[in-house]
Amino acid sequence: MKKNVTSSTLIMALALSGCTAYEVAPGPSVVPAEELAHGTEGGQEWADTKINEWLGANGARNISALSGPTFYVDSWESPAEGELVVRTKGGAYDKVALGMIASSILHGTGEDMQKITAINEYNKIQATYERLK
Repeated sequence: MKKNVTSSTLIMALALSGCTAYEVAPGPSVVPAEELAHGTEGGQEWADTKINEWLGANGARNISALSGPTFYVDSWESPAEGELVVRTKGGAYDKVALGMIASSILHGTGEDMQKITAINEYNKIQATYERLK
C-alpha cells in the first residue's frame, strides 16, 4: 500500500527538525552607494534583516510564497536609518497595491522600522507609510 505524504506531514517534519530560519539573498540596491546615509553594507544589511523579519511575520521563507500584491516586491534598500524603500516588478501598478505592500511590511517589522516607501517598477507611483510615534 502506497502512502501519500501530505503537506501538513511535511510541515510537521520540518518543524520537528528545527527548520525555522528565514533567509533571503540580499536585494539589489538601486541607490548609489554614496547616497546611502548609514553606509552601503550597514544599510543593505539592515534592509535585508527587515525583509527577513517581514517574511517571518507572514510565515514565508521567500517573497514568492506571499500573496498578492506583496509577491511583486523585487528589490529593497535603506536610504537612511529606520527607512526602507522597496521596488516592485511585474505588478502593483496602482497606489492601492503599493500601499498594501508598504502597510504589510510596516506591520510585519519591529519598532525600528519608521518609514517604508513602495515604488512601482516605472518610478511613477509610490506609497509611503510611517509608524506613528
